[in-house]
Amino acid sequence: MQNSKLKQIQQESEKIKKLPIHTDYISVQNFFNVRIQKVYDCLILEKEELNVIKKNFANLLTNYGDKTGYEASNTGIRIIDFFPYQHSTTAEQFYIAKSWMQNVLERIKNLSDKSIVFIFSYDNQTLTVRFHQKRDGEFWLADPNS
Repeated sequence: MQNSKLKQIQQESEKIKKLPIHTDYISVQNFFNVRIQKVYDCLILEKEELNVIKKNFANLLTNYGDKTGYEASNTGIRIIDFFPYQHSTTAEQFYIAKSWMQNVLERIKNLSDKSIVFIFSYDNQTLTVRFHQKRDGEFWLADPNS
């Protein structure tokens, strides 16, 4: 974690022993079963079947820079969107996000053999989680080696 505020959120989440979530089964099911599709070697979150032809995909990549940019831009979830009545702290959202990350890693085993990079962002009590496959020569936002 590079950002000091996110590091603090992570540390606060480690103190949580049991998350006080009171929600319905459908919300939990929707959260853990977000559809993950593979489109031209990119993993994306999608609500419905996506038909992208190769020519259109090449045009999409120019908008995002590369496959990593496309992937990271299309895998973001906000925890509060799935649990809108929880009023969870950011640390609680981070705690929930860690479970979601494990779920994603398990679900994409058959879709990719690449390492997965998870990105957390924080904005006004809202935590967003994104991911992308690690590709040689590609990175999103900042080179992790710099």
